[in-house]
Amino acid sequence: MCTLDCLAQEVIKGFVKDGNDEPLPGVSVAVKGATNVGTITNVDGKYSINAHKNDVLVFSYIGMVSQEVKVGNKTNINITLKEDVSSLDEIVVVGYGTQKRGSLTAAISTVSDKEILKAPTMGISNIIGARVAGISAVQASGQPGADNASLSIRGQSGIIYVIDGIRRSASDFNGLDPNEIESVSVLKDASAVAVYGLDANGAFIVTTKKGQTDKVTISYTGTVGISQNAEEQEWLDGPGYAYWYNKARLLQGDTEVFTVDMVRKMREGVDGWGNTNWYDKVYGTGVRQHHNISASGGSEKIRFFTSIGYLEEKGNIDKFKYRRMNLRSNIDAQLAKGLSLSLGVSGRIEKRDAPKFSADPDDWMNIPQQVCYALPYVQDTYEYNGKIYDVSTPTSGSPVAPIASIYDSGYNRSNQSYMQSNFSLKYDTPWLKGLSLKFQERTT
Repeated sequence: MCTLDCLAQEVIKGFVKDGNDEPLPGVSVAVKGATNVGTITNVDGKYSINAHKNDVLVFSYIGMVSQEVKVGNKTNINITLKEDVSSLDEIVVVGYGTQKRGSLTAAISTVSDKEILKAPTMGISNIIGARVAGISAVQASGQPGADNASLSIRGQSGIIYVIDGIRRSASDFNGLDPNEIESVSVLKDASAVAVYGLDANGAFIVTTKKGQTDKVTISYTGTVGISQNAEEQEWLDGPGYAYWYNKARLLQGDTEVFTVDMVRKMREGVDGWGNTNWYDKVYGTGVRQHHNISASGGSEKIRFFTSIGYLEEKGNIDKFKYRRMNLRSNIDAQLAKGLSLSLGVSGRIEKRDAPKFSADPDDWMNIPQQVCYALPYVQDTYEYNGKIYDVSTPTSGSPVAPIASIYDSGYNRSNQSYMQSNFSLKYDTPWLKGLSLKFQERTT
């Protein structure tokens, strides 16, 4: 039998530090077995989380040994994470080569495919920004197809993106399907990124998946989720707006504008008066789905990896939609002793649909802005000569019509296709062990 005491949640607070007694920001703190209860430590290494007495908290950080602590009667839990010594043998991509992590002196972080696929989001920039210390990620929009984060490293812009040894654009990086990625290395200081030139203050180096010497395996992953505004604001209804508007005028020594009869008509929705919650009329629930099928396998002579992915996002404002199809195929072949060939082909198709009025916060009279300006004491639609029209309301500037901006303003539609390939020949010289010659070419 369980008493109410064991069901009650407590606020657990504390801080996390490393072996040098330095605070660790960005440490993941989660309730074991719960997929939706978690937080991260702030810049001072502090955290706060709600948990039951029987829960177990899991503290994890890249490059550190994870720890588990049972809550019990404790309300303050402080943790010291130790460096994961086993990770020193991990192979890290650096510039145009690889090294063991234990021999590195530069500031480099690596995120594996397992870490990437743990995240519910499909934007690779958002995943990396949340998982790697020293990365600032700013997401300016939640609009489908435009919800990628702008990244900076230690406050510096001038970030470059390298995919399978080829320098690519930020849109190519954000257009990757997470299921295609083997690892992402982040080069964060001058010594690590110097090989890429003076215009690079940091680098994201992506290695996509390759085939393994094994029987052919086919795998499928799929996710479906919903999106809603993180916080629903409270708005005055029509009668409430009338009350406070009249109150403001009285305080200024003016007469009231809204009469008792007008307020009654607002509640009854007659004679053109209404009581409209424009927030509820415009915002709903978005749907996001992602599916991926991949196949890999091969022999000692030739290996392959192929992936097909589909992403669809429907915004929580109607008529906003984004679809993306990803295709990638990597082939590795041993042509002769010491001579190997690698061929990679990737492509993606992106389709965007939106009303003529956008949801971009920087655009004039964007739809969320119109929701804020629309007056609540009018009806959302009216009938004239047997036809239904969406209502616009006056403001100090231009009139606003949130519903008409979605359904009657026209549309913005774009279809974009991208195809890229990279080819390389590598020769391991027999006369000097460790020396290899490599020729690499690409198409865009």
